[in-house]
Amino acid sequence: RTAEARARAPGAGDSPAAGRGHAGKSGRGMRCESSAKIGDGTPVIRTLQGSSAWWKRRDAAAALAEARTPGGREALLQACEGDEAAEAFLQASERGEAAEASGKAVTPQAREALIAALRNDDFYVVRATAAESLGSVGGQESLGALVSALRQDNKLSVRAAAARALGALGGPEAIDALTEHFHGHMHSEDWQYRCSAVAAAGEVARLEPSSPAGVQARSALQAAAEGDGDAFVMERAKRALQAISVRSRWGATPP
Repeated sequence: RTAEARARAPGAGDSPAAGRGHAGKSGRGMRCESSAKIGDGTPVIRTLQGSSAWWKRRDAAAALAEARTPGGREALLQACEGDEAAEAFLQASERGEAAEASGKAVTPQAREALIAALRNDDFYVVRATAAESLGSVGGQESLGALVSALRQDNKLSVRAAAARALGALGGPEAIDALTEHFHGHMHSEDWQYRCSAVAAAGEVARLEPSSPAGVQARSALQAAAEGDGDAFVMERAKRALQAISVRSRWGATPP
């Protein structure tokens, strides 16, 4: 990437010095590290709430969602066998609420910790990871926190993560919030707000392809892809349209 492209990347310049060695990693892609990095015996939730290292808080947020998906808890233990933090979370999860239908389990404490991280963490990567995780955790409390983040967070990566999480949750309230965001910011003077508007429009077009809001969202994406004036926004709009095209051709999951 060119120096100019790096400068335009979402959240550019925000990585604290303490995190230089970790800034290029994704919490989602680190199945073992998401737990191993907090393997000092401290429970995952406590790490998210109190660690001074942003990358540990990010990985804890990812681990909370990943460990509660079907088979995810077992996979996390297998990936980091003997890790005390992973085991502590799994034990806490067993004492938590049993979610309906699919054997998923998430404790109220885990949801509260993720919501608190989304609302209050100083570092945008942790907030973005918490938003993504809340899209997996679900619940009315998660929905409210994600709507607030989409409306109020000053970082593109957090707003975009909140948009994707709201798309994962679905439902009228999520669609209304996404529609509000893309209507309100698609023509913003700030390219970063236009970019999160593109993320929101992509989710609306995916969730409600035939509704008036969905049709408007797709039209807005096409306009942004063809003439936004900012190369980054145009590329994101093109990707959103491509994703919608793939889903409409193959359904929710491509072959």
